[in-house]
Amino acid sequence: MTVWLWCIILLGCSPALDWREIRGGDVPFTVLMPAKPSSQARPVVVGSTRVMMSMTVAQAENLTFAVGAARFASPAEALAAIEPMKHALVKNIGGKIIMEKAVDGKAGDRITAIDVEAVGASNAALQPARRLGARFVVKDDRAYQVVIVAPGELPTETVDTFLTSFKPE
Repeated sequence: MTVWLWCIILLGCSPALDWREIRGGDVPFTVLMPAKPSSQARPVVVGSTRVMMSMTVAQAENLTFAVGAARFASPAEALAAIEPMKHALVKNIGGKIIMEKAVDGKAGDRITAIDVEAVGASNAALQPARRLGARFVVKDDRAYQVVIVAPGELPTETVDTFLTSFKPE
C-alpha cells in the first residue's frame, strides 16, 4: 500500500470527538474535553460577590463545552454562588430548568454537586431550542460550573463523558 492510501485510511478513522485531559489553572481541576480549549479569566459579579472567574471553552460538532472556576473568600460564599451561577447560565439561553438533582459524592469528600438540565426558547425556524447540561460543584472555597450547550437534543453519552470526567483538585 502506498503512503497516501494509509493517510486516507487513518484520516477516515479519526474520531469526531478527540477527548483529551485538560487541567485548570489558578482554580485547579481536570476534565476531558473533545477539542483543544481556549482559556481566559475576568472579574465577574456572582450574586453580590466580585471574583475572578476563569473559563476554559472548547467547541466540537456544534457543541460547546465549558468549565468556569472561581475562588471565593470562604466555603459558605462558594456554596452561595451556585444559585446565581445556575440562574445566569439558564438566562443566557433564554431557558428554564427541566431537571435538577444533587449528585452523590463519596463520604468525606467535602464536595457539593448539583446537575441541571435546561431548555432554551427556540427562535422559530431560525434556531432550534438550545439545551444546556451542567454540573455545579463546590469544593472548599471554590465553585465550578461544568457546562455543555447544544442546539436541539443533548447527546447523552457525550454529556456523561464530559460531566463525569470533571474532578476538582
